Amino acid sequence: MRGYFTALALGVLLVTSPALASPRDQVKSAFTAWTEALSTGNAEAITSLYAKDAVLISTLSDDPITTHEQRLAYFESIMKLPKLSVRVNEQYLRLMGDNAAVISGLYTFEYENNGKIFTMPARFTFVFEMDNGRWLIMDQHSSQMPLAE
Repeated sequence: MRGYFTALALGVLLVTSPALASPRDQVKSAFTAWTEALSTGNAEAITSLYAKDAVLISTLSDDPITTHEQRLAYFESIMKLPKLSVRVNEQYLRLMGDNAAVISGLYTFEYENNGKIFTMPARFTFVFEMDNGRWLIMDQHSSQMPLAE
């Protein structure tokens, strides 16, 4: 009976431990953390998800964002948009070995302006790299969807 409970406890540990989750699930969780952090208004929370030398090519900035200070200023600026959120419409995850992954797809930003909800469909590519046990964003590119003709 004791062996049964030991096996049961080990099974629970394997299922619930984030450290034991598959790399695919870990990367998905890292991406979900980014989408959830965007709507918090906490720029530091979202910038903590980026590697120190990450590059962000953003829909709302003309220049590449390459330092922590630039990322912080950028997210502080866009997080001032009332009721800012992002909804992921499609995503495609590819593992690139044990320490790198790419997620690309389509998402839609929403925010409020003068009581009216605005939406901005966009495309994205995130490159994640394992760094000291954490999946961090190394590169991000986002661009607004072309206007339909």
